[in-house]
Amino acid sequence: MEMKKKYRFLGDVRGKGLVMGLEFVDPKDGYTPSPEITRKVIMQSAENGLLLGKVGLYGNVIRIAPPLVINQEEAEMAADIIDLVMGSLAL
Repeated sequence: MEMKKKYRFLGDVRGKGLVMGLEFVDPKDGYTPSPEITRKVIMQSAENGLLLGKVGLYGNVIRIAPPLVINQEEAEMAADIIDLVMGSLAL
């Protein structure tokens, strides 16, 4: 939820427990789905060692669903990678 406040292109963060969805939108209007931004986040996250997948009708949602054996350190590392990648996008 903290990242949603930082990035205008992160339109929604939803989910329960470990299963989350990050919805990416056009930063100009904050509404239009942006599969382009989603693709950039996925590709750059992979380059940093974090594999993510997209879902959704428009292909603009990243699904976070880690294995149940994930520990706090690994979860924080994944969140740090996502934050680093989103911060590096020049939008």
